[in-house]
Amino acid sequence: MDIPIKETLTVEFKSDRHCYPLSKLYEDIVGLANTDGGVLYLGVENNGSPTGVDSQHRNTQNIEAGIQDNTEPSLFTVATIENWDGYDVLSIKVPVARQLTMTSEGKYLRRRLKQDGTPESIAMKPYEIMQRLSYIQAIDPSAQVIEDLPANTALSSLERERLRNMI
Repeated sequence: MDIPIKETLTVEFKSDRHCYPLSKLYEDIVGLANTDGGVLYLGVENNGSPTGVDSQHRNTQNIEAGIQDNTEPSLFTVATIENWDGYDVLSIKVPVARQLTMTSEGKYLRRRLKQDGTPESIAMKPYEIMQRLSYIQAIDPSAQVIEDLPANTALSSLERERLRNMI
C-alpha cells in the first residue's frame, strides 16, 4: 500500500480528531466524484500525518451506505480501514461520476487547486454544470436549439458563406 504524502486533486486528507461531520464528508465525496475521482483519507491531517479515525466512522458498510443515501444519483464507493504507522485510517475510494452528482441537500461541488497548490471543494457555478455535462457527454451543446432568429441576425455574413460552401 502506497501512502500518499500530500493532498492533490485526487487525494484528500481529513482530520477525524473531533469526529468529522458526515454532511461535510458527503460534500467532499461529491467534489471528488465531479472532478477526477480519487481517495479520501479520514483520520489524516492536512500535512499527511495520520491521527486515526474516530470510532463512529469505523464501520465501513455504514459509511458506504451513508454515501449512497446522501448523494444523487447514488455514488458507490469502497471504504476500507488501513493502518498508517500504527493509526487506523478510513480510506474511501471515489469513482469519477459519469453523471453530474450532488449531495442529497442539492449541492453540486467540484475540486480545484487554490493559489498555494492545495485542493479544495467548491460549489459549481451554472456554466460549470453545463461544461461538466458536456465533458462527460451527457449533453451535446452543438445540438442545443438557438433562439428563433433570422439567419442574417444569427450568423455573420462570413459564417453564412462558409455554411453555403459546406453544403
